[in-house]
Amino acid sequence: MRKQVMIVFSLMSLLHTLSACHTHTSCEDFAKRMGRRQVNIMVADSGPIGTSIELQGTDPATGKIIEFRDRTAFYIYVKDRLSVGDTLVKIRGEQFFTIKKPTCNIIIDFSCRSDPYQPMGIDTVPKTSSRLVIIRNDSLDWLKNN
Repeated sequence: MRKQVMIVFSLMSLLHTLSACHTHTSCEDFAKRMGRRQVNIMVADSGPIGTSIELQGTDPATGKIIEFRDRTAFYIYVKDRLSVGDTLVKIRGEQFFTIKKPTCNIIIDFSCRSDPYQPMGIDTVPKTSSRLVIIRNDSLDWLKNN
């Protein structure tokens, strides 16, 4: 009996390992999928800690209480910069999210780059600025320190 349990356990472990080998998604496929997303929510609850996102809040256009949920690990970049009272905006077809804060807008771009480990850029745009500038990867250290 013990030998049978060990064989079954070994086979299940091997099957699990082999089935997880080919789950890589290309940056282009991910960008297309993210481009189809849309959200406009004034955050009342930023949800649990983790890589997924589970927001509750109000739709500024309708005043209705809504939720926004996604299990994609990309959202950790959004959650790290999002606070209660901020508005998260993503328009379908655009390749970036905007976090609207009282003093600035934070733009999180997920366009693909030549370096597969740096597929995004983050920028802070003052509310008084009339231009849209997206600072790429070389400015991430500056943003983390300010």
